[in-house]
Amino acid sequence: MAALHPEDKEITVFIQHFTLAAALFASVGTLSVAVAQASWPTQPVNLMIGAPPGGSMDVLARLIAAPLGKALDQPVVVLNRPGAGQVVSTQAAAAATDGHTVLLGTEGIALNVTLQPNYPDPREALDPLMLLTRSSLSIVAAPQAPYQNLSDVVEAAKARPGAIPYGSAGGTATLSNLIMVGLQAATGTQLLHVPYGGGAPAVQATMAGQTELTAGTSFLIQPQVDAGRLKALAVTSTTRDPSLPSVPTLAESGYPDLAGYAWWSIFVPRSMPQNVKQQLHEELREIMQSPAMRDQLQSQGMEVVASPQAEFAKFFDDEIAKWGKLIADNNVMAGQ
Repeated sequence: MAALHPEDKEITVFIQHFTLAAALFASVGTLSVAVAQASWPTQPVNLMIGAPPGGSMDVLARLIAAPLGKALDQPVVVLNRPGAGQVVSTQAAAAATDGHTVLLGTEGIALNVTLQPNYPDPREALDPLMLLTRSSLSIVAAPQAPYQNLSDVVEAAKARPGAIPYGSAGGTATLSNLIMVGLQAATGTQLLHVPYGGGAPAVQATMAGQTELTAGTSFLIQPQVDAGRLKALAVTSTTRDPSLPSVPTLAESGYPDLAGYAWWSIFVPRSMPQNVKQQLHEELREIMQSPAMRDQLQSQGMEVVASPQAEFAKFFDDEIAKWGKLIADNNVMAGQ
């Protein structure tokens, strides 16, 4: 048997912790009620994220941490726990029993339910609390590529099966790739997938002509489109993106089922008392809806949502079902 990779060992430890937390659910719930009866929070709040310092998730976490800490009168500490596409951070938050740990995550947590079936479903130990913000993606072409719209891409792909390269941000198990997988499935075409380590290198490769297409967030794409270094063919939002108002949506291009967003959200342990969840939700809503936060996030291509808890819970279930079907139908596997 091959030796476990260090990251796999770390994940195994978190799964063991997760199982123990589930077994002790009743006693933890009793303890949480006692905590709730006191003033909450009674200690610093840990904001867990599944990314290293410096990325969009880390930036958003730190934007939230300062005003949230002020509102709660306790420090909010950002804990970076990268690894396995947010599996490490998700399981760490699920196993936390201190009543003061919350998770900031992205759509990757929904994708992992299907992509990572050997790990526990996060809904067993975590409750979706709030969809904070979201961003559309744009499908773009290299400036020298002979495409003005998605119809041109489909026509070329049918003429040259498997010959048109596209870059994805982060590999197969990402929304950037799944949008392109869905386009191929819907049109009966085959493109050549070239995975990159993140959104920036994928966009740079398309600008340089190393790939002909990519899908990236508006924050990365819009400045390059404005400068003529990329051609925007479609946006994934349900309505036109204000930063790219002349670019049609996927629905307008004939593919309504592929509409989707990159998103950032808050999850809390199910054992957290409901009144504490409500308090945290109210504080987050005020922070996210402040003009200063809206302006800051809009400048980074993000749209504030600040959804009600029940609305986000339904959205999370819908995302798992929608992308899970696409993943299963097209045999997409994590780490390919």
